Amino acid sequence: MKPDLPIDRVVRPLRCGRQAEAAEALAELTTRITTALEEGTMVPTPHLGLILDEILAAQTRGDWLWLADLLEYELRREVKGEG
Repeated sequence: MKPDLPIDRVVRPLRCGRQAEAAEALAELTTRITTALEEGTMVPTPHLGLILDEILAAQTRGDWLWLADLLEYELRREVKGEG
C-alpha cells in the first residue's frame, strides 16, 4: 500500500506565492513521509534520498517553483514507484 501524501496541498500554494500556507502543508507532508518510512509503507531508496536532499536545498534557497516541480513530478513519481 502506497502512502497517501498531500503533495498537491503544498504545490498549489507554492505556485501561487502563498509560502506560509505551503510551509504548513510541507510540514504535514514531511511528517507523513517520515511516518511512511518508519512504518515501511514507503521504501527508502537512493533516488528518494536525492530527491529529499534537493527539496531541502530548494527550500533553503527560497526557490519555490523548483520546490513545487520537485514535489509534483519527482517525489510523486518516486512514491508511485515509477522513479
